[in-house]
Formats: sequence, C-alpha cells, structure tokens
Amino acid sequence: DIDFVPGKNTKISDDGLRCFAEIDGEVKLEKKIIQVSPIFIIDGDVCLDTGNITFNGTVQVYGDVRSGFSIKAKRDIIIYGMVESAELTAGGNIVIQNGFVAQNKGHIRCRGDLDVKYIDQGKVTCHGDLRVESSIMHSDITCFSQMKLPFARIIGGSTTVVKNIEIKELGTKLGVPTEITLGDKPIINQRLVDLRSQLDEKNQLYEKMKSVKNLRPDQVKANLEKLPDKLAKTLSLVLEKNEEVIEEIQTLENMIQKLEMLFRMKTNSKLLVNSKVFPNVTITIGHSKTVVSDPTSACSYFEDSFDQRIRIGPI
Repeated sequence: DIDFVPGKNTKISDDGLRCFAEIDGEVKLEKKIIQVSPIFIIDGDVCLDTGNITFNGTVQVYGDVRSGFSIKAKRDIIIYGMVESAELTAGGNIVIQNGFVAQNKGHIRCRGDLDVKYIDQGKVTCHGDLRVESSIMHSDITCFSQMKLPFARIIGGSTTVVKNIEIKELGTKLGVPTEITLGDKPIINQRLVDLRSQLDEKNQLYEKMKSVKNLRPDQVKANLEKLPDKLAKTLSLVLEKNEEVIEEIQTLENMIQKLEMLFRMKTNSKLLVNSKVFPNVTITIGHSKTVVSDPTSACSYFEDSFDQRIRIGPI
C-alpha cells in the first residue's frame, strides 16, 4: 500500500484509494503529496502581443522569447523556440529546446535544473544541474550543483560550478581567455563579505547606542536633536531594540564563524575533460589555481589540498 496526501487542486475518492485532479494542468508528486499545477500556454512568441508573463504555475511557450521581455513562473518554464536577451525566472526547472542568445543582456535564473541547446553571451544562475547540448560561449555562468556537457565546449567567459564539471572541450586553439572555477569557495567568500559588512553596520550602531544608553531621557532627547534626522531616527530605533541588536550581532558572528570553517575545508570537486583543454584556460579548484599553457587531452583536474596545487589525472 502507498500512502499519498492530496495537495492543491486535487480530491480523494470516498474509499481513499483514488485521487482526482480538479483542474487541467501538470501533475506533480512531491514527498507523497499529489498536486496539480496550472499551465499557462503561449502558442506563439513572447513579444509585444503577450507582454511580460508572471504566472503561479508552469509556463509553456511554443515560440521564442524576444529581447526585452520576461517570464516569471513559480514552477517550470518550457520554451520550444529560442530565448533572446530576455529574463527567465523559474521556481522549478527550465527547458529551452533551442539556444539562449543574450548579447550580454539576458539573465536566466532557476531553482531547479536547466536544459538548453547552447548559451551565447548570457548570464545564468542555476541552483540545480545544468545541461548544455553544444556550447557555452562568452557567458557568465553560476551553477550551485553540477554541469554535464559531455558533448559540448566552453569558450571564453567565466563559469563557476559548486560540484563537478564534465565537458568535451575548454577554450580554443586561438587561446581565448576562459575561466573555470570549481567548488563553493567563491560563493562562500562573497557571502562572508556581505555578512561582515552587515556586522560592521550593526557594531557601529551598537557603539552609538552604548554611548547614550546610560543617559537620562532628557539627555538622550537632547543628543538625538543634534543629529541629522535620518541618523536620529535610526539611533532611536536601536535604543528601543537593544536586545534585538545584540542578538543580531551574535547571529551574524555565528554565521561568519561557520562559513569561515567551511571556507577552510577541502574541495572535492573535479573537472573531467573528454577531449581537449586548450592554452589560456584558467582553472581554479578550491584554494588552488593554474593556467593551462600546453594543450591536454582526455584528463581530469582536481585539487591536491596538501600541496595546495591542481593536479592532472586520468578520467
């Protein structure tokens, strides 16, 4: 027997053995919960005729997504044509049957996996797996999972992947600068920069708070009146929320401490190259970096954390 729970837009039969959809849409089974998500279908292109699309479900486009337009979907986005310099944001997966040609203007963001034929001068932020059929050219790619491109190549641009990369070729014979980064260190480092900035702001407010918290109410009011309106208002809020500020500082300090520990840990990510790596490809894995000077074939790159260097091995 299989237990299931009815979710949105579904109902259970009286005997509890069958589940029915109450609307037309896409059926999903997530952690034993059956739900039906509505699908918004566009028969042609996303353009002036349709305008920008925002939908609380799955969006299917049977044409192209033209430059300057956007699609925001709570679930999946499926494009049967190509995507120009547009904005795609999905809470689930994105599938693009043809390519993403962005001219350094478009941006694709997805919480799930991304499948696309090719990416040209585009920006991509993918939290799931990224699969590309033919090529990534001069693009800015961030993937929080892994990239599987066994028959594709990466030329130019910057590609950051938290887990592993499988690729056919990197760079070109002409030595086009190409940057490949594996591991979570750049992401952790950026997060540390942001948190330290927030901590500095909280500490500055706390120091100002300490300088006046022992004064009498009339003295506090007099001091606040001497300050600019914006700063006086901020300081008043801090004085009212003394305990909250202290807790926020402690929370930030704990988060920074944990991230610093993660930053020092070994990176196990690997770069697998099925065909060739050409010169002028910069490979960063964890805390180590190397610039390829001579072509290499059918090999893997990984970090030797003991010697703090990148080594080459078999696939």
